[in-house]
Amino acid sequence: MLKKMLAYGAVAGLIAGGVLSALVLAPGEHGATGATGMLIGYLTMLVGLSLVFVAIKRHRDEALGGTIRFWPAFALGLGISFVASVIYALAWEAALAI
Repeated sequence: MLKKMLAYGAVAGLIAGGVLSALVLAPGEHGATGATGMLIGYLTMLVGLSLVFVAIKRHRDEALGGTIRFWPAFALGLGISFVASVIYALAWEAALAI
């Protein structure tokens, strides 16, 4: 389960952090700002963190035979979210340093 947390969390963090870095480094004076930047940021976080649902469903279907209890699913989702948030925070810090 730790391997799935790290793998799906890394992908989710790279999706959200990669788009953040691309927006900050976008050509132009300020990149995407204001409402446009908030919309793009929110949508990419939504897409990236939807991998939590995908990971729990795949773990339930492949490893557990179609059933999963609440607390193991919650722990898997929390772990994926933690890894994704650490990678996103690192991308944020790198974008601010540039």
